Amino acid sequence: MSYNYRCSDRRNCGARKTLKKPIEQYVRKPMCPSCGKDKLKSVNTREKARNKKRMCNCGECSFPHHMGTEPWCKHAKTGPTDRDYEERYGRR
Repeated sequence: MSYNYRCSDRRNCGARKTLKKPIEQYVRKPMCPSCGKDKLKSVNTREKARNKKRMCNCGECSFPHHMGTEPWCKHAKTGPTDRDYEERYGRR
């Protein structure tokens, strides 16, 4: 999972940065990629909600994925072909 942050100095900077873990778990505070200050404070909640909407747990894939991921998601426009089955499960 990724955590989206934005520089709180929005008048001068406002750059975004994606971190691998919440900012509270870092020993040394991550710096802003643009201005170099440690003002990464506000979590970009809109982006987090958008990513959560796009996630799919349909059961066809063994991991959370974006809805409509080709070819194995059940919400995909086209399903898996015979070649996809051969690559995944081998020849019978």
